[in-house]
Amino acid sequence: MRRWVKLGAILLVATAALADAATAASEKALDFGIGYRRAELDWNIGGGVLGPNIISELTWSDLEIIELRGKLTFDLANESYLEASLTYGSITDGKNQDSDYDGNDRTLEWSRSENDGDGDDVLDFAAGWGPRLLYPNAATGRTLRVTPLIGFSYHEQNLRMTNGYQTIASPAHVPPTPPVGPFPGLNSTFDAEWWGPWFGIELQAETGTRFTVSGRFEYHLADYYAEANWNLRNDFAHPKSFEHEADGSGYVLSVGARYQTRGTTSLSADFRFEDWSTDPGIIRFFGSDGSVGVQRLNEVNWESWAIKLGLQHCF
Repeated sequence: MRRWVKLGAILLVATAALADAATAASEKALDFGIGYRRAELDWNIGGGVLGPNIISELTWSDLEIIELRGKLTFDLANESYLEASLTYGSITDGKNQDSDYDGNDRTLEWSRSENDGDGDDVLDFAAGWGPRLLYPNAATGRTLRVTPLIGFSYHEQNLRMTNGYQTIASPAHVPPTPPVGPFPGLNSTFDAEWWGPWFGIELQAETGTRFTVSGRFEYHLADYYAEANWNLRNDFAHPKSFEHEADGSGYVLSVGARYQTRGTTSLSADFRFEDWSTDPGIIRFFGSDGSVGVQRLNEVNWESWAIKLGLQHCF
């Protein structure tokens, strides 16, 4: 509920801003496309003053995501530029590993499960504004567009663990582990959010009568929050077993090409790479008996790359 309220408020403000921009825009464009995304997320926590520096680590890897993306852009009459984009992706495949350690630096591993990591989704919203700087080439008749940008973005990774399989087991350990092999009932969730301001720059160059290529860099500052429901842990509360809080940052690199087919319609292709991470933060555990415990969240990392094909229509 928390994330939907937050996203709803963001979209409401963005819609109002875009409506005002639409009336002042000299040129408007809608870009809609479908893409393939590959991603991974990992986090680990410390064991306290007397515990190992990494006591538990979770990794989602080889996440395969089919995503839909829409983007609105406005070239405004005051020679500035405004954009807003929304991307939704469905996770169709992926792997998860959950490991626990009794020694520093990932040694004395006493528990490991390897599970399925598909079945949930990701969401990205971003808006940006900046002055549009034009550098025409009189000899070729082509124009280089340089756009410094500032903006705000919001990102979600909603992940799941199912089809549990124990690969390292220590039944005599406290707490004990299941024996090696499959174990039933695993359906745990982990939902992460990153939001905050960003700044960047975009370059667009006309390379032919109908071809335009672009390159872009964004640097993001982010507040990070996540919460999880570890459904097989009777000692944890449900539906919120623990939560994360930390400061984070990330960067996004993208390149693209556009070919104008006829009139106001163009074909587009894009490649995007993202790398996000947090500073040390806290993990707050909620016990089934009402207790609350706090430990060190060492780090969270989210990385992905995506390719997208789309259509752009100017109006």
